[in-house]
Amino acid sequence: PQVRFLDKGVGGLSIASNFKSNVMYRIPSFTKFQGRTGNALNGWWIASIISMQSGRPLNPIIGNRSLSNNPSAAGTANDRPNLDPSFNRATVITHNPSNWFNETMFDVPLAGTLGNEPRNFLRGPDLKNLDFAINKDTKADFLGEQGIVQFRTEFFNILNRPNFSNPNPTIASFSAPAAIQCGPNYAVTSCQFGSSSALAINSTVGQITSTVTTSRQIQLSLKLIF
Repeated sequence: PQVRFLDKGVGGLSIASNFKSNVMYRIPSFTKFQGRTGNALNGWWIASIISMQSGRPLNPIIGNRSLSNNPSAAGTANDRPNLDPSFNRATVITHNPSNWFNETMFDVPLAGTLGNEPRNFLRGPDLKNLDFAINKDTKADFLGEQGIVQFRTEFFNILNRPNFSNPNPTIASFSAPAAIQCGPNYAVTSCQFGSSSALAINSTVGQITSTVTTSRQIQLSLKLIF
């Protein structure tokens, strides 16, 4: 990842699909009703904002990996793993907030090599949100000829849908500056994560601990127009 020409791929801010819609509708007045009845039945309008977007780029990484094929050499950095032969693009994402992707589909690259996982190869959770508002305009003579009392009720994330942030991407972190050497010629014969204690998986990898939107919130407001 430190070599730019080997690090081409999807940008970190890429959103493949993004839809937003704002709808406002004023409910027609019941002209045959006047006085208090008319004030109660007329002056209503509603509004909503719909937001939907696909997940943000996700880059599983190996933390604190030696940059050298010499396991005792100094210098470490985050690196991308190799894709294991068992890797399946259709099933690697589990959609489970406790384990968003299957980390056993990745391998440790051989010492002195870079992982072959493409940059920002996976996607995190999508986002779907609906905000809704109800307004009531009531004529208020005490405020003058144009006087109106406006009462507004707003619901943010009215469906109370959890919109998760990206999960922890670090599959494992190795003690610097040592490098894990694996393969047929080493004591650790398999480079697949989770295949041995030497390639133990980070206990929090794939876990989601925060959201990008709040839970349902209700806001009341009163406005005097004159």
